[in-house]
Amino acid sequence: MHSVFQQDVHIASDKNRDRGITGALIATRDHFLQVLEGDFGPVNEIFASIARDPRHEDIQLVAFGPADSRLVEGWNMRGFGVFDLNKELETQLRNKYGEEAGGVRFSVEEWSALGIMHDVSMMQGI
Repeated sequence: MHSVFQQDVHIASDKNRDRGITGALIATRDHFLQVLEGDFGPVNEIFASIARDPRHEDIQLVAFGPADSRLVEGWNMRGFGVFDLNKELETQLRNKYGEEAGGVRFSVEEWSALGIMHDVSMMQGI
């Protein structure tokens, strides 16, 4: 799973660079949390592509709209794998946000999802 995740992040980074999109993806064993930022058309196209991908199930759009600034400026796509590779990060996130299906609970509330994204970037020293 780790090598597939890294490969997908690399491919997404290349595609996003061409479209002026920035983003970040956090993965656990069972769930993903992603932020995509950029112009409406390209972001909407990427989200539609993700929704059509048969590897994805139960996709939930947490927030969609304009923002004053980018949360992940400079990252065409940055991936953070929490599955079995970084137990310390996973434990910290579980303690703060809770547990679901044996992994970190990803909330469907915008403030919490953005909080997780911010915490991961801070914990990774980025």
